Amino acid sequence: MSSETQQPRAWIDGLGVGSVLRTFKMAVHPYRLVLALAAIFLTYSWGTMLDWTWTAMDRGVRPDAVQRYLAWSSRSAGDVSGKAGVFATWRGFEVECIHNAILSVRFGRLIGTTDVGGPTVITAGMVSSDSARGVFANVVLMGRGMVWMISHHFVYAALFWGVAILIWGFFGGAICRTAAVQLARGETLGLTPALLYARDKLFGGFFMAPVIPLVICLIVGLFLAAGGLFLRIPYLGDLVGGLAFFLALFGGLIIAMVLVGGVAGGSLFWPTIAVEGSDGFDAISRSFSYVFARPVRALWYATAAITVGSFGWMLVRFVLWLALASTHLFVDFGSGTKLSHLWDAPTVESMYRMAGEAVAGGGVRFAAAAVIGLWVLPVIALPWAFLASFYLCASTAIYFLLRFDVDGTEWSELFYEEEVGDTESASSTVSAAAPHPRTAAASGGGGAKLSPPAPIENPEAGTFKTAMPDDKPSEPPTMR
Repeated sequence: MSSETQQPRAWIDGLGVGSVLRTFKMAVHPYRLVLALAAIFLTYSWGTMLDWTWTAMDRGVRPDAVQRYLAWSSRSAGDVSGKAGVFATWRGFEVECIHNAILSVRFGRLIGTTDVGGPTVITAGMVSSDSARGVFANVVLMGRGMVWMISHHFVYAALFWGVAILIWGFFGGAICRTAAVQLARGETLGLTPALLYARDKLFGGFFMAPVIPLVICLIVGLFLAAGGLFLRIPYLGDLVGGLAFFLALFGGLIIAMVLVGGVAGGSLFWPTIAVEGSDGFDAISRSFSYVFARPVRALWYATAAITVGSFGWMLVRFVLWLALASTHLFVDFGSGTKLSHLWDAPTVESMYRMAGEAVAGGGVRFAAAAVIGLWVLPVIALPWAFLASFYLCASTAIYFLLRFDVDGTEWSELFYEEEVGDTESASSTVSAAAPHPRTAAASGGGGAKLSPPAPIENPEAGTFKTAMPDDKPSEPPTMR
C-alpha cells in the first residue's frame, strides 16, 4: 500500500470517522437486526395494549394532541377528548420528527432556523414541508413530545416507559455487547451469550442507568414543590420564600445539569455497561465525565454518526422498497393484475397500502390482503430496526473513542466473563483480535503485516488485554 493511500486512511481513523463508518456494516448484521426487530415489536405491542385499555376507559386523546400542546401548551393542558391512543399519537409525532431529521441531514441542515425553545405551530403531515427545521430542532421537538406524555399522562407514561426501558435494556444491551466484543476483539459474539449478558446486567445496569437521572430530577422537583408550599402561608410565607428562593434556583440548576448530562451522555449508558461490565451508577459517572471532558469531540462523533446513520437509513429503505416493488411488479404481471386488487403498488413513502377493492369487498379478498400485509410488515420495520441497531453500535464505538481520548484506555480492554467466552467465528473457535484500525493508523500502516496478537488474561481485573508481539501496546493517534 502506498503512503499516499495510507495517510488519508490514518487521518480518517484518527478523527474517529472510520470507526463510525464501520458500524454501518455491524448494524446490518442479522443477529442485531433480529434483536432490534424483537424490541420494536414488543414495544409496539405494549403501547397498543395500553392504548386499548385507556380508550376503553374513555381516556383517549385527540390525534393532534401533541401538536396542540406545542402550539398552545397553556390552553390545551388537560385536554383528553378524542378517541386516539396516547402511544399512537405520541409515536406518530416522533416518527414525523425522525423523518424530518433525516431529511434535514440530506439537505445539510444540522441546526435549523426555527425557534424551538418557544411555542411552535406545526401541523400533521409536515414531513416534507418542515424538513428545514434542522436535526437539532427536531431532536428538541422529540423531547418536547416526551414531555407532553409525561406531563399530561403521567400514569400512562410511567407504565409505558417502565416496560419499554426493560425491553430495550434487554435487547439493546445485547446489541451493545455484541458491538463491544467485535470492536474490541474482532470477534462475533453469539446470540445466546449476548442475551445472557444482557439478562445478568439488566436490572442493576441497563434498566437503572436511564432511570436514575429521571428519579433524581423527580426527587429534586418534589423538594421544590414542597418548598413552594411556604408561599401559601400569608405574609410570612412570602418573606421566607423570598429569602430562601436561592435554594430553589440551586435545585433548578441540579435538574438542568442532570438533564443536559442525560441528553448528551445518555447514549453512552448502555455501551458503558456493555464494555466495562459495571452498574448503572458507574455508567452515569463515566458517560457524564467523558462528555463534559471532551464536549467538542463528543459533538463531532455524534455529528458523524447522525450523518452516516441518516444516509444508511435512506439506503436501506430504498433497497427494501426496490425489493417490494420488484415483487409486486412480477407477481402482479403473473396474476393478471389480481395482486393490484389486493395490494397497491408500493412507494418509498408508503410500502404497503391495502387496495380499495379489498377493503370494500371484504371476505376472502380482504383476508388475503391482510395476510399479504402481515408478510410485508417485517420488511417495512427493517429500516427502523437498522436505525436502532446503528444507534446502539455507533454509540458503542463513540464510547470507545471518548474513553481513549479522556483516559487513554486502549480499545482491547474489555470486561470479559468466562461464560461469555463462547464466541463464534468461521472456524467456531475463539480467535485473537487484530489491532483496531484507529490503532493501526498510528503506526503509519507500513507494508509489514503484524502477526495476530495473543490475549493475556488478567483474572484479578476481570479483563482481557491484548498484547502486541513485542509486548508494547500501540498508541492510537490523538488530537489533543
